[in-house]
Amino acid sequence: NGFGVPLSASVDCWDIIVNEMCRQVAMDRRIIIRSAGHAWRNFVPVPDVVRALGVSAVDLPAGTYNLGSPQSMTLRQLADRVAEVCHATLGFSPSVSTGTTVRGESYPAWTYDIQKLAVGGFAPSASFDEEVERTLRMAQQAFGVASQ
Repeated sequence: NGFGVPLSASVDCWDIIVNEMCRQVAMDRRIIIRSAGHAWRNFVPVPDVVRALGVSAVDLPAGTYNLGSPQSMTLRQLADRVAEVCHATLGFSPSVSTGTTVRGESYPAWTYDIQKLAVGGFAPSASFDEEVERTLRMAQQAFGVASQ
């Protein structure tokens, strides 16, 4: 669940969930989640992915490492966060809508363990909100957010 501003708007990365939400904001001034939005995910800004690759190439012994951010969130929490950054960045609050909750489904809170990577010397440091802001601005340029 890495996300972030592409090098160019023509890069095919707008179906990544955070990028997709930014594209929806740019095109429709809203965010639609097809599910109920209760599923938990862990999202990591691309600058942290790049830094982690550098650290792993030089400083870490061979092995399997989890790369993520310190905090997981539901898809609904993610959409609300994108909407908050949009309000601060672009001056409007997009609506957020979700699908219906399916009875009997449960979505326990999910903790993503990045401790092994931390012991190896890597700690996430990229700002989640700044990367969302940069992605919103690219989406605005690419897809034409109205400034109303």
